[in-house]
Amino acid sequence: MDGKGRAARTRLHGWWAAWICALATAIGGVALTGTASAARVLYVSDAAAKDVGSLTLLGLSVPGGVPSPLTPPSIDTGGGPQHVALTSDGRFAYATAAEPGLLHAYRVSASDGSLTPLATVAAGIGAHGVSVTPNGRFLYLAAQEPGTVYQYRIGADGVPVPMEPASVPSGDGASGVAISPDGESVFVTNLRGASVSQFDVDPASGALTPKAPATLRTPLAPSGLAVAPNGRSLYVATLTGRIAQFDIDRADGTLRPMRPARVRVGLGAAGVAITPDGRYLYTPNGLADTVSQFAIDRRTGRLSPLRPAAVHTGAGPEGIAMAPNGRAVYASAAGENAVTWLTIGANGRLTTAGRQPLAAGMGPHGVTVSPNQGPVARLTAPRSVRVGKAVRFDARASSDPDGSVRRYHWSFGDGVGDGGRTAVAVHRFDRPGRYTVRLRVADDEGCSATRRYTGQTTLCNGSRAAVVTRRITVRRAAQGG
Repeated sequence: MDGKGRAARTRLHGWWAAWICALATAIGGVALTGTASAARVLYVSDAAAKDVGSLTLLGLSVPGGVPSPLTPPSIDTGGGPQHVALTSDGRFAYATAAEPGLLHAYRVSASDGSLTPLATVAAGIGAHGVSVTPNGRFLYLAAQEPGTVYQYRIGADGVPVPMEPASVPSGDGASGVAISPDGESVFVTNLRGASVSQFDVDPASGALTPKAPATLRTPLAPSGLAVAPNGRSLYVATLTGRIAQFDIDRADGTLRPMRPARVRVGLGAAGVAITPDGRYLYTPNGLADTVSQFAIDRRTGRLSPLRPAAVHTGAGPEGIAMAPNGRAVYASAAGENAVTWLTIGANGRLTTAGRQPLAAGMGPHGVTVSPNQGPVARLTAPRSVRVGKAVRFDARASSDPDGSVRRYHWSFGDGVGDGGRTAVAVHRFDRPGRYTVRLRVADDEGCSATRRYTGQTTLCNGSRAAVVTRRITVRRAAQGG
């Protein structure tokens, strides 16, 4: 990052202690969102100065593919947007603004991903991390200067409404926010307090109450964080070059440090991205110009470095966003005012060969990923058939709102199943009886019936609509037939 960029970032975070300011060049990120077609839009929050800012819009004609500018290429926000969060259905987006202490709400166009301002509501000075519950009902925002979490209800129109009380204490320099996939717990990093706070969420009102203990220690300068899609682990990136890893109790959502409690990454680690299958984790290291890469143990949640442990990327990588199909990540490069595209291989390793940085605004900042909308299963089948007769099951009416249906998983209720790309299945029943035929479909990005959520980001907004069942009666063969 050149001297001008460093000065702008220092002005933006002027309330931090001097040593935090030096490391804070590594905070930042990107947000992705789905549109009504198979294309996606990559949102980059540009926050190099406290009194101006914008969101850059980059289209992804192929999910996980190369970004390209949209028309218009950006939307002015004012006040330096920090982080962006979207509702799971992709209809609304929210951006924080640190210096004025504001939260901007937008409607997301279903046709092209463009943003229309809805409202601007008050938050604390240093408004930073933001996250929306998976059900889209509540929003939480971490404000660094007062060290509090602001809590809002989201109306049907997408406008956030402050709860009563409007905020609850967190810790010194409240920074990042993550929500458990079940929506019952909220976790907040306290940048200057070297801790992570944990809260219970009231299911009716959304109000936060501290768990016991209210905070747990982390390495110095905790920043970005994410939750494993299975809801069992929390990972906290710190600007001092560590990831703190925690188990999440299945009963009450409380945190417990893993063993080991931390793993080493590069200096300036500020964000966390996890693949939809929960197998791999990545964090950008803003002071090392690298992205670290890890495998996640499926049983314990512990991290182990891949080889190499880190790959070089654009100058000053700050935030990181996972493509919903899990095949690419996008890292903001503050030192180049750009975004870098990295491909994820079958073994989880990142590849940067041939990937040129794409221009963004000044000082990219933020961290969250947007939703891929799940498919809808449709099935046509007879109600009654004869034993031994070929039965035709037709799922060609199945659809996907932002892509296409690619896989059809059949279970015919008699112990026989089939999984593949065939929308029409033919099956014979050998015995009379009543059978439940079940179809589950998956789209071109691997999204199906299960929501995949990593704390701020819905990678797959799956639902029961991806599954359909039919009861079928199999009668004895006709006499003499």
